[in-house]
Amino acid sequence: MWNELKTFPKRLKWTLCVAAMLLMVFLITPLSTYIGHSKSSEALVETAGLEELDDDVVLISYGYKRYAALLFYANREVVKCDLSETVKWLRSDVPVVVVTSQNKLRAFNKIDGLYLMMSCPEWCIIENSKAQLRQKRKAPVIPG
Repeated sequence: MWNELKTFPKRLKWTLCVAAMLLMVFLITPLSTYIGHSKSSEALVETAGLEELDDDVVLISYGYKRYAALLFYANREVVKCDLSETVKWLRSDVPVVVVTSQNKLRAFNKIDGLYLMMSCPEWCIIENSKAQLRQKRKAPVIPG
């Protein structure tokens, strides 16, 4: 096989070499990105203490792209909701904690009684007043 490669024209060799490098880049980049994202979910769960939430606190994922990793690291049920379902949960009498991406946070500005539990550039965690009272911590109120 290598002997046959020597007989190829120089331009074809370069083309094959560039194609092989591009293929490697396109295969390795998504894999490394996936590994980095799942580690991000692990850090989120550990930092926020989501695995330590009481069983009756509902954990919701809205617009958070790493749902499967969140489910794994939280080691509990995580409800995946769209905006209208999430708003219904937040307005209910049940303690609710929502994991969402930073760009989705504005959707909750008009709902009273929400608290920003934690925030980083990739994600944020908000909770309704029932969950905030249960956790007994002071969190900034999301402006309405």
